[in-house]
Amino acid sequence: MARPARLQVAGGIFHVTTRGVRGLPIFLDDHDRVWSATKTNHLFVLAETGGGTGFRLVADYDLSRVVTGDERITSALRDFQGRIWFVTKKDGKVGVLDPQTLQIHVKRTNEEIENSFAVGRDGVFIVSDKRMYRFRADEGGRPHVVWRSRYPNSGIHKPSQVDAGSGTTPTLMEHGLVAITDNADPMDVVVYRRAPTLAPGQKRVVCTTPVFSKGASATENSLIGSGRSLIVENNYGYQDPFGLMGGTITSPGVARVDVKPNLSGCRVVWTNHTVRAPTAVPKLSTKTGLVYTYTQDAGDLGQVWSWVGLDDRTGKTVFKVAAGDGLAANNNYAGVALGGHGTAYIGTTTGIRALRDGG
Repeated sequence: MARPARLQVAGGIFHVTTRGVRGLPIFLDDHDRVWSATKTNHLFVLAETGGGTGFRLVADYDLSRVVTGDERITSALRDFQGRIWFVTKKDGKVGVLDPQTLQIHVKRTNEEIENSFAVGRDGVFIVSDKRMYRFRADEGGRPHVVWRSRYPNSGIHKPSQVDAGSGTTPTLMEHGLVAITDNADPMDVVVYRRAPTLAPGQKRVVCTTPVFSKGASATENSLIGSGRSLIVENNYGYQDPFGLMGGTITSPGVARVDVKPNLSGCRVVWTNHTVRAPTAVPKLSTKTGLVYTYTQDAGDLGQVWSWVGLDDRTGKTVFKVAAGDGLAANNNYAGVALGGHGTAYIGTTTGIRALRDGG
């Protein structure tokens, strides 16, 4: 049954540290406005004020009628038809909001959804703590499951993970593929065919390929996808930096997995066994051929953080530049962003750090 969302429009000024707006998830629309879910289960639309010194609230969609109690919105994204999809962690609700009519339709999976999701022209791809899903919206805006596939799960809530399930947002690839990691031990990269129906002899799963070591493999970050290649980092062992175990040094590992040209399976092309990128959400530059990441090492006075560039072809370390020491330099799951003019950015617990090309 569709339920109307309550829309409020206001002219108040909100600064970057707006109370009630979570750091994630957010997305920008085609008017450069920020859409952000809040802790109170609203969806704020924020526009920049003059001079770019703050934000102005231009719309407030109240989703608390369908996201109730102690449920929280994990992520919200817009599809190619302008509808807003959102998911909740508890009960795994998948919802669709029509911003024009304010109608909301919700489907409950009864599985935990702790990751964001991927939106393609051919559907919305969501991973729960048990299954990989492809959803679509019908003409009335109601979400429907096109296909679902259970992935391998050890049942272990590994250190660095939010729950005992996949830690990745699905990555859309060329050739009609989508990829995640599972929660096996060791962890696998799992690649699926996205098509709603399969040709005779085809299987939904293209490959299930193990990476890193048994008892020391987990990730809470999306895979990099480029062509038929996927880059995965190991987050195993990372802990809350503000907790008692905040100084833990994580297990190393960054690997590249390629899907075979005929889509008959996958293979591990290389594994870097020395780089520790505990939460970096790395980025690949196809121009430089480098994977840019943010790493951790043990130092005499605690953790030492560095910018690292890996050769996409071989996995070898091309450069390593010191970024800082201790908690102040910890990025704590903030992702690497590549800007113009050879600059990389990352958020840390104390601000934003930049790495510029010195050439």
